[in-house]
Amino acid sequence: MSADQLDAVIALYHHVLPSMTLRFLRTFLTKPDVRTLVLLLPEDVDSIANDDDDSIEAVSDDDEEDGAEDDEADGEDGDEDEADGKDALAPAASDALTPEEAAARCEQRRLERRRLAGALSYEQGEHFGQHLVQVSLLGCRLRYQKLGVGSRLVGTLLKGEATAERPEAGIVWADTGAIPFFRRHGFNDDPILCSRYREIVAPWARSTLMSVQLAPPIPDLSAGAGASAAAAAWVAAEPLGEQLAAWRHARLLEYSRELALIERFHSEVRSLRDKVRLMIARWPSTPN
Repeated sequence: MSADQLDAVIALYHHVLPSMTLRFLRTFLTKPDVRTLVLLLPEDVDSIANDDDDSIEAVSDDDEEDGAEDDEADGEDGDEDEADGKDALAPAASDALTPEEAAARCEQRRLERRRLAGALSYEQGEHFGQHLVQVSLLGCRLRYQKLGVGSRLVGTLLKGEATAERPEAGIVWADTGAIPFFRRHGFNDDPILCSRYREIVAPWARSTLMSVQLAPPIPDLSAGAGASAAAAAWVAAEPLGEQLAAWRHARLLEYSRELALIERFHSEVRSLRDKVRLMIARWPSTPN
């Protein structure tokens, strides 16, 4: 991602999630383990050059105070302010730039912002024996919302088209307005299912942890099982029925141990009750 695209993504996130400071966004997006997917409009789209109705205003990080609170949230959509942004898009003064070069640079930065339809930032890693991806930030320009931009970005990530290895699970801290969107993509906010992922990353403010378990892809076997390494590995993998049988057996053993423990406690309680009853029967009776 180029420097101009990074600036455009930061400006987009700042409009979609205005509670996040520009300084926090730049620091977060430039971390080594953070990756960003962007959906750009084609360069030959006629409406880009004169599209001023919802332009994203570029703002310098220096416009914010050092002590601003980085209030974190995650969501699909948000309102964008009307802004011309021409002065803010002007490049920093430099003796090395001629007026013509400065104008060209300004126009290039403006076009990068106009071409940006949406962005998704994510992190990935190995946790609990799974290749896991976390949707950290997701934003879409106002005029392109409800057109499938966010769905295309999330789908690309979950299908493994943006990573070297297809993910086996995904998590997201979604704000209230984004929960229905992520549910449509298979995410679940069940607290029991999501509990084990809470230790991976600190919670985002005013957000709900959601997770999705992803099925492995089924390779194209039309040309035979040995047509590719992926097909051969898929055929050689342990069948799902055997995995379910092993899981059922393990759960039955665990249930048997728990039931034996309960029966033991029950037996001890009965024994104690019998002893107390005998002791009461042996007590001498006292006259009234």
